Amino acid sequence: MVLGSLLALLLGGAWPAMHYADVTLCGERLCANVERDGPRYGDRGQYVPVRPR
Repeated sequence: MVLGSLLALLLGGAWPAMHYADVTLCGERLCANVERDGPRYGDRGQYVPVRPR
C-alpha cells in the first residue's frame, strides 16, 4: 500500500516536492519532519508544513 502510494506520488509529478521535503519511510508509513509551530492548514488545522531537507 505505502509503496503504491509513493509510486503514485512519484509518477504523478510530486518527486520535486518529496525530494525537497524531509520525509522518509517508517516501516509501512510515511514520516515527515514537520514545523510544529508553523501555520496550520485544512478544515481542522490538521496539516502543517514539512521542513525542507
